[in-house]
Amino acid sequence: MAIMIQKNSNIPYERSKSGFYLKAFIIILTLGFIIKLIIENLYCPAIKLRTTPIILESQSLAIKTFQLNPKFRPLHYNERDHFIENADKTICDPSTSLMWQKNGSKKPLNFNHARAYILHLNKTNDKGYKDWRLPTIDELLSLLKREKGANQLYIHPIYTVIQPLFWSSDTLAAKTPFGINKNSAWGVDYRFGYVFWAYLKSENYVRAVRSF
Repeated sequence: MAIMIQKNSNIPYERSKSGFYLKAFIIILTLGFIIKLIIENLYCPAIKLRTTPIILESQSLAIKTFQLNPKFRPLHYNERDHFIENADKTICDPSTSLMWQKNGSKKPLNFNHARAYILHLNKTNDKGYKDWRLPTIDELLSLLKREKGANQLYIHPIYTVIQPLFWSSDTLAAKTPFGINKNSAWGVDYRFGYVFWAYLKSENYVRAVRSF
C-alpha cells in the first residue's frame, strides 16, 4: 500500500512572514532610536564645554572652577550616553559635539610627551583631521559616569579599558617670586571617578578630542 506524504506548502510562506516581522521590528527599533536622538537634540541641545586650557593656582580654586565636591568628584554628571562608534575607531558624543579617540595613546606619557603626541596626530592628519587637542577637565568629566560599570571603570564600556588615567590640558601652577611656575597638570582617574593632579614628569595616558 502506497503512502502519500503531503508537503506543507505553507512552510516557506511562514518563514517569509516571520522574516518580514523581524525586519520590521528592527526597523522600528532603529527609527525609535533616531527619533529619540532628534528629540534630545531639539529639547536638550549639545552641552557647551570649555575647550581652552586654563591655569589654576590652588586645589580650592580647582574645586570651584571644575565644580567638584571635596572628594574631587563632579557635582553634576552628563547622563546622556548615546555614543556613536565610527569605523575609524573614533567615537562621537552628540550630547557634547565631541569626537574622541576610542583607544588613546598606547602607553602612558609625561605631559610634554603628551603634547608631542597631539602634535604628531595633527601633523600626520590622523583619521583625516588636523585639529586634535588635549581635552580640558570639563571635557574629560563629560565621559565620567556616576557609577562604576561592568568594565570596573567610571566610563562607558564603548571606550577601551586599558587606559584608566588621562591628562587634561589644564595645568596647576605655583606662585613664585619669579612668576608662575607650571609644574603640574590636572587629569581624570576613571578607576576611582575623580579629578587628580600630577607633576608634569609623571606619566598618564592621552585620549585626544576634537569638536565636530
